[in-house]
Amino acid sequence: MVVVVPKFKEVYSQITTPDGKKLELPGITQVLISFAQWLLPTKDGGWGIVIMPVAIIALWGMFKAWGATKGGRRVIDGWKVKAPVIGPVTKMTIIARFARTLGTLLSSGVPILEALNIVRGSIPNVILQDAVQSVHDAIKEGEGMAEPLGKSGIFDDMVVNMIDVGEETGELDKMLIRIADNYDAQVDVKLTALISILEPALIVVMGGAVACIVFAIFLPMLKIVESIGGG
Repeated sequence: MVVVVPKFKEVYSQITTPDGKKLELPGITQVLISFAQWLLPTKDGGWGIVIMPVAIIALWGMFKAWGATKGGRRVIDGWKVKAPVIGPVTKMTIIARFARTLGTLLSSGVPILEALNIVRGSIPNVILQDAVQSVHDAIKEGEGMAEPLGKSGIFDDMVVNMIDVGEETGELDKMLIRIADNYDAQVDVKLTALISILEPALIVVMGGAVACIVFAIFLPMLKIVESIGGG
């Protein structure tokens, strides 16, 4: 974009049609040349090749600063579990961590309220932290875990039902470990599928970009050949 395309621009600017008119470039070629001109770090260029990375770094810094605030982190964490494709994997990962950590603590004899406090501190997602806190408050009032987990909107009905059964049978720790094993297995399957899709998707995107650039560069040459043939 900063070496090859500008040279083609110089070539095309010197070509005229058989009737003596200046070669009119196709729209896609004009867009490509304009973008290449904007990238050039020269007197006539737009210095885009410098502006773009600086702008990206600045935006990333602003995003990180916003994410460090309480409201920003809540929005980002909510997006993580609701985003298409990656959201379900993220949600299953943090639920598996919650279930395995809590199940391990309970099986080791740690009181459930203390265990919930430990689990809450080990979870990096604010939305799930709030759900764990609601469970803590409910148990403190003599209630069960299943209902506040169901109201959180994060835990699937299957997980809520399994936890409910675990509370009723007195095998909550074993049920939590079983949930964690199940979700870890699902995460492995989904990640394998995403990785297998990622490579061909990148090839298609990069191939499409290269094809558009090549088409935009050589389309004027086809017009020149057609004009010469017509002449």
